Amino acid sequence: MSSDLEAYSIIIDSSDRLSGTPDNFVVNFNPTISRVRRIELMNAFLPFNFNNVTSTYGNTFYFSLSGTAFPIPPLVNIAVPIPNGFYTLPQIITAINESLVNVFAGILTGYASPITFSLASIPNRLILNYNASIFGGIVTLSFNQPPKNQSTGIIPNYLYKMLGLMSTGITTFTYGPGGGPMYVNTLPNPATAQLPISYVLLFIQGLPAKCITSSQIGTQFYIDIEGATILGQQIALPNSYKNRRDYWNVIELQNDFFNFQQLNVQITDNFGQSLLFDQNVTDWHFSFKVTTFK
Repeated sequence: MSSDLEAYSIIIDSSDRLSGTPDNFVVNFNPTISRVRRIELMNAFLPFNFNNVTSTYGNTFYFSLSGTAFPIPPLVNIAVPIPNGFYTLPQIITAINESLVNVFAGILTGYASPITFSLASIPNRLILNYNASIFGGIVTLSFNQPPKNQSTGIIPNYLYKMLGLMSTGITTFTYGPGGGPMYVNTLPNPATAQLPISYVLLFIQGLPAKCITSSQIGTQFYIDIEGATILGQQIALPNSYKNRRDYWNVIELQNDFFNFQQLNVQITDNFGQSLLFDQNVTDWHFSFKVTTFK
């Protein structure tokens, strides 16, 4: 290192914040760090579990039933909510089938849900089962896309992708009469228990954006969270980033005027959305190396 530079190891823990929440907070330093030349992210530890069913990316799927069969009116629109959480494929099938029971009990008293989901013999595929004996007649079942959230610009349809439904457009099935009491359809796409997000972005207010993403978010540092799940199974160990030679989370400043006594730190997902409500964010910490002019 050049003799006119010196380095500091800076550790920031969100629990030491002056204000804010674990995903967006202010921390203080004493003394002031002056004449900063270079900042390099060294480690980050996120000791919380991530969810694959979330409010932001979709915790409800929608379908309609239309036909002349009693007791269906010409059209019934149905919303099936799933609590936020991390689900394996068997777990999400159980949660959906339970929700379908409750939804139909509230819509058509005395009638069971005509549809259930189950695992296919093909790996990572789900089956849609339709019981034609419940309503009879000809019935068209259409899985409809949820509307775009105007505040985030996101269509919350990731649950459709998890199930193997079409994530754009409408998926339609027509049943009866004459096909027997039970219909079995393998859903068109592979199902998945993976997360709707693939990495976390770390912002420090006042620093230049050196990490540019395809989602049009400009930030400083990138934290891979692929360790949040292993083969669709959630793990309890902290998700961690460690500096590697094949990827450099580094900011080079072009002058010696940048100083800080306080830092505003924020983490978001790869689309710039808050992690706080969807991803069980608790206090976390990270470290970076700061090189300054003497």
